Amino acid sequence: MLDGPVPADQSEVMDSRPTQPSPDRDQPLSGGDGADGGRDLPLMARRMLRRADRAALATLQGDNPRPYVSLVGIATDTDGAPLLLLSRLAEHTRALMASPLASLLIDGTAGFVNPQEGPRLSLQGRILPIDCDHALRRFLARHPGAALYAGFADFSVHRMTVERIHWVGGFGRARWFAPVPALEGEARDLWEKAEPGIIAAVNDERDGIRAALAARNGGGRGKLWPLVAVAPDGCDLARAGRPGGGGKSGVVRVAFPVPLSDPDKVIPTLGELAGL
Repeated sequence: MLDGPVPADQSEVMDSRPTQPSPDRDQPLSGGDGADGGRDLPLMARRMLRRADRAALATLQGDNPRPYVSLVGIATDTDGAPLLLLSRLAEHTRALMASPLASLLIDGTAGFVNPQEGPRLSLQGRILPIDCDHALRRFLARHPGAALYAGFADFSVHRMTVERIHWVGGFGRARWFAPVPALEGEARDLWEKAEPGIIAAVNDERDGIRAALAARNGGGRGKLWPLVAVAPDGCDLARAGRPGGGGKSGVVRVAFPVPLSDPDKVIPTLGELAGL
């Protein structure tokens, strides 16, 4: 399920300068604090979550609840909600069946000599199973090796409804805020319907765009990096390893400068980002 490290883009996540923690009053994701960089924090946090392929999952276990932490693979839905593919035989899934309350820790500290100077996100909310082919496809796009067991009877996609986010950007740089989805309602339906066509068009006809995007974002040649996921705030290129875990794989996240309002703008935007 965990195909390879995809560290957060440290240049992006470390540029913001959030205010001191205020746990008693969540701030909306759409708000900001002007000069201190708070206005950019929601976008930076979302980009960090989009790039992540794994997280620490904290659940409450047992009739006399005790905290339990495990490692899970994650992806994101079109609106940015975390997706997990879990077996009901696993300890964390049994805990979620008893209580959906959970937390995910996204670690962006790779490359920091002192990890406490690096960025991380703690997401609080509820994780519940969903029956959604679109969500499963997005998870498998991020974790292609999971296709080996995704159809087993005990596995199902779970989606986290995020209620609160705690961002830590380093020493003395932390903030709580309330989530706002990347898109909702009809807009979400529009993007979900448009995604397969965009992916097919880019993968079938635009090798040059994929090659340039992969090279500019830390990947390799375009043929090894097909486009696998599309959302208003960016796209994913993925290189799959061999089934069974052999070979390296990974994901290149291509973040748009600003979220797009129209799926028709995706391909022109990718061309601009690729310099073509």
